[in-house]
Amino acid sequence: MRHFGLDELQEVLQPREGPAITLMVPTLAGGTDFRQNSVRFKNQIRVAEEALSARGLSATRIKELMAPATEMLGNTPFWEKQKRGLVMFLSPRFSRYYRVPLALPEMAVVSDGDFHVKPLLPLVAETGRFFLLTLSQNRVTLYEAFREGMTEIEPIGMPPSLREFLEQQGVEGGRQFQTRSLGASDRSGVSHGHNPADQDKERLAEYFREVENAVWQVLRHERVPLLLAGVEYLHPIYREVSRHPHLMEQGLHGNVEGMSEAELFSRAWEIMETRLQQHRNAALARFRNKVGTGLTSTEPAQVVPAACQGRIDTLFVPVGVQVWGRYLPETSEIELSAPGTNGQMDLLNVAAVATLTSGGRVLVLEPSEIPGEGKAAAIFRY
Repeated sequence: MRHFGLDELQEVLQPREGPAITLMVPTLAGGTDFRQNSVRFKNQIRVAEEALSARGLSATRIKELMAPATEMLGNTPFWEKQKRGLVMFLSPRFSRYYRVPLALPEMAVVSDGDFHVKPLLPLVAETGRFFLLTLSQNRVTLYEAFREGMTEIEPIGMPPSLREFLEQQGVEGGRQFQTRSLGASDRSGVSHGHNPADQDKERLAEYFREVENAVWQVLRHERVPLLLAGVEYLHPIYREVSRHPHLMEQGLHGNVEGMSEAELFSRAWEIMETRLQQHRNAALARFRNKVGTGLTSTEPAQVVPAACQGRIDTLFVPVGVQVWGRYLPETSEIELSAPGTNGQMDLLNVAAVATLTSGGRVLVLEPSEIPGEGKAAAIFRY
């Protein structure tokens, strides 16, 4: 299953023939309650079918459009293997689904335009999301993390453990390296022995290059931070081979093999929460400083057109809030409408997608945190 990042978002949002159907449900991972997953999904299929019927589509056409979704309902193994949320995108000659580590709302949206991706913004926007790469002797692991927790990602081409790699290099059982190097730090990251010899450093660098090649395939289009975790002297060796522009200078030092996943996440989130709050405060301060200059707005009628024109530097959108209507590109105006109106879309979804694809920043905040207590707020480039 593909990881949902900015590159996937851009692919999903390629211009396609309508209607664009988005199905979302929260899901349970395993356990006896996994059957609720298919029940919730079936309910949203029914909502989408009703919306398509209201648009005048025939029963035969609706059945054709919804076939990729309805065919999934009887696949028990599929429903047993879920994360926290499931989203499916359907349009003529296109269907794709993603298991995601977010608890998504139950909703079905039928639109003439883009798919509804706003609930997925925490996967691509600045919401505290980050990647954690743990470096240890027996395993290198990549996690995608949020404030709620983290999920392991399995990059294609990730090399075997460092121990196996060293054995392939002629270091029997990895013992020489383990004794002199990997056993030299405790959980606090304080070195108690000598740093690795130059030969060992080169072996590590060679191994980390292979790791980086696999990690890069996941992160190459990501704009969120990558945090390293492992004994301290491993960090600079990995940094030398990393291409990720958002690799954090600060790292989590210590023997990660001695930490539970819960402890690892707790220590990582402590670092990231401080960083996130600093970035949010800085962005909100920038907004306040530019009020009155013509470079800010809290009005959707100004924010949405500016986003579609590529003029937004930073967009603040509230979680769980929609503004339904249509954007009219010929006049750069919006028309507001009640939920369920044919041809409508979530205008905050439109603004967020346009901002991200034009290289702007999107910060997803609680509604009370949005500047000016508006539905959205933006800092304009010009």
